[in-house]
Amino acid sequence: MKLLLNVLLLTSIISCNGKAEKPKEELKSETVTSKKMVTYKGFDVANINFDETLKQFFDSSGLSLYQDQNQTTNLNMDYEEFVVPDAQEVAYFGVDLSKKFKEFSIFYPKKDQKIFCYELSITDQETSKSVIKKFEEQYGKPVFSKQESSKTGTIFLDENGEAKKDAFQNLYQWNDAKSHAVYFLIHSGSGLNIIALDKNSPMYKQWIDLRSLDMVFDNK
Repeated sequence: MKLLLNVLLLTSIISCNGKAEKPKEELKSETVTSKKMVTYKGFDVANINFDETLKQFFDSSGLSLYQDQNQTTNLNMDYEEFVVPDAQEVAYFGVDLSKKFKEFSIFYPKKDQKIFCYELSITDQETSKSVIKKFEEQYGKPVFSKQESSKTGTIFLDENGEAKKDAFQNLYQWNDAKSHAVYFLIHSGSGLNIIALDKNSPMYKQWIDLRSLDMVFDNK
């Protein structure tokens, strides 16, 4: 069963949104008066508010639609994805993530564009540990945690189906009732994956199923 859960979790972190290549000339619809570049000053991911729209996020972060690094068209009729440039200045609870993250995506419904999820992968181990520590300082003991390692019998497979040696996977879940945010953290040898979801969003259950989070997390 451990093998099954790990395979499911690892495959679920890979984007599975059913996308097709988007022509480079295609832009998402938004009211824009000019294509003038916005001076980017950086922002803290922890300040993302699930009560704000994509436009409000742009206003507070200094980003703009034209900085979207998403090169694919989402075939799902319900939501869109904005990909943050991986060369930008970003922090998490004050921990500098600049040039230490990849695949930072923000998801929002096409209808009201109210942010309901963001997913972020941190590649540096020391930075990953610092962010986990910040979560502990901010929210206390996680509502769910689980530590697994190849040294204790858990089997982890690489892309060729071979068992990994000295592999580990630590799972953490924090719930913030005040901001109705649920944070799922997956820490492994490749870094830290963070999935933050709006508990009050109609998209919450759909995303839990899409990422197979209910297989390994206590998200009730």
